Amino acid sequence: MQQIFIELWSYKQAWHDLGEAGRADYVAKLGPAIADVLALGIEVIAWGHNRQDVDMRVDYDFFAVYRVPDEAAFAALQSAVSASGWYDYFLHANAGGIASTSESVLGDHISLATQKP
Repeated sequence: MQQIFIELWSYKQAWHDLGEAGRADYVAKLGPAIADVLALGIEVIAWGHNRQDVDMRVDYDFFAVYRVPDEAAFAALQSAVSASGWYDYFLHANAGGIASTSESVLGDHISLATQKP
């Protein structure tokens, strides 16, 4: 079943402390890891800056949204992010689950369902 995975992040002090050359080196090393997860059929829908004027804005500066083809790829994406050392440099939050419809989710709200298999 198709999944959606969403990342939200902001810089930690450790990212600033790397200096520009250290940050460039780290980013350059991400390329192969990104290629590996994309080879699993994961699609990057968007990466972006979280606008300051978003109503009820979450306190993270960046976001990424992925379409993930199955459970194995979902797990692999999370493992790749963790293994990359990303969490050492960024305050991070994730969300994700099975892609659904507004009607299905709103129906779950009526029945108070919090998660569907």
